[in-house]
This record gives sequence, C-alpha cells and structure tokens, in this order.
Amino acid sequence: MLLGNMANSTPSRVDLTNKFPVRIRSIFNTDKGTLLNLSSTGAYIATPMLLLPQAQIKLQIVLREEKRWVEAEAVVVWENRGTGERRDSLPPGYGLRFLDLPAETRSVFQTLLTNDAPAPVPALAAPEAEAASAHHSEPDGPPYRLRADVVEAHTPEKQAGIFVLSYDRTQEARVGRADEDLRSTIASFEGEYGYFYCETIENLEERYARECELFHRLGGDHLQLDNAEHPAAPEGSDLKCPVCVSEEAT
Repeated sequence: MLLGNMANSTPSRVDLTNKFPVRIRSIFNTDKGTLLNLSSTGAYIATPMLLLPQAQIKLQIVLREEKRWVEAEAVVVWENRGTGERRDSLPPGYGLRFLDLPAETRSVFQTLLTNDAPAPVPALAAPEAEAASAHHSEPDGPPYRLRADVVEAHTPEKQAGIFVLSYDRTQEARVGRADEDLRSTIASFEGEYGYFYCETIENLEERYARECELFHRLGGDHLQLDNAEHPAAPEGSDLKCPVCVSEEAT
C-alpha cells in the first residue's frame, strides 16, 4: 500500500532537509546511498551502486535520531549517472517508484512530506509581487509554472489538446489528454504538480496519437510516469494506439 490516501494538503514532493542514509539491496548486490527527495509515490536516492532499469530493490532508510530504520520496496524508473543529460544538480543516482510500504514506513514518509515542505507564501503577499519574483527567479517556459494565472496565459480557452505535467523542470511525471477544455483540465492539477507543457490539437485522431506517442516515449509503459495505465481511446471511437500497432506488426 502506498501514500495515495493522504490528505490533499500533503505536498506531492519535497527535497529533504535532512539526508537519510539508505541501505539498498537488489537481487545481485548490496550498497549504500542517501535519500534526497521524497514524493507520495517514489523517491530519489543518490548512490554509486549500479542498478538495471526496472530493477526491484529493497530499502532500509536509517532514522539516525530515533536509532531505527524503516523498510520499503521500490523499482528503478529512471537513472541519473552524471552524463549531463539532466539539467538539475542531483548527484548520480536513481529515481524510484514505491511498490510496497509497510504501515510504519507510510507514517514516517507522511511526516517527512509534511514537515519538510516549503513554507507557504504569506497570505498578504501581493499577487503582482509574487508574479514578478517568479519571473525573475527562473526562466520562462515551456515548461511553465502550474499556477492558475500562468495556465490562463499560456493555454487557449475551450480548446482540446494534450499536456505533460512535472514536479520540476527536469522529469516529466504525467501525460494527459483534454478532449474539451485543455485550460481547465491542466488547472485542476494545480498544487499536485509544479510545471506543465501543452499542445492544442483539434483533430481527435491526431490528439490521441500524440498522447500515446508521449506516453510511450516518456516511459509510461515502463512505470516511469504517475499514470501507469495506457491512455484510453476517446469514448465512442475505435482508435488504436499507433505505437502499440507498430510494435505488434514487428
């Protein structure tokens, strides 16, 4: 069981203030690492250990102050071996998706997600000052900040299309399709994801094909996205995924 039933106020991902030592065990070997960030579905662990894609591993996360550890089972969903392809500053390691979390581990992770969350923006902060600060603190998109005013500025009203959501600027986390209103669909994910990219596609067949292409290209069929299920064909249509059809033909 994972953390999907946590309160909506719990942040989706946090960079941990305290870095937790981790003992990593795969079917082939054992090594050490450091837990750097955590989300409701996975984590990033820095380690020199070599792991195969989709490797299933067992973790022992050491809680030094409490002189104990908690355990978790996870699968490797993406790799960062310091090749320069990633634009963030994470040391070499792996992005993980949790497979199973004991109740004790879920409780610890929920506390970490709550206590290590960034401080909220003061309620009286002027919206224009916040916007100006955001404009100067990071480059313009895409991807764009997933915030109501930004979504409104960069998506057309009442248009269909596809979208990609992410927690940060470097790792896509969800692919989706909006058959009626792209703007409102993306806006509904505010607070759950940090950034978005979108494309307006009027033709239904082209829109579904593009969604399927992105789903496969970004690793959704290998559990590298939050939405692990293959995109469903539009209701009432007999459209088929062009990627799956091509793979079946070969």
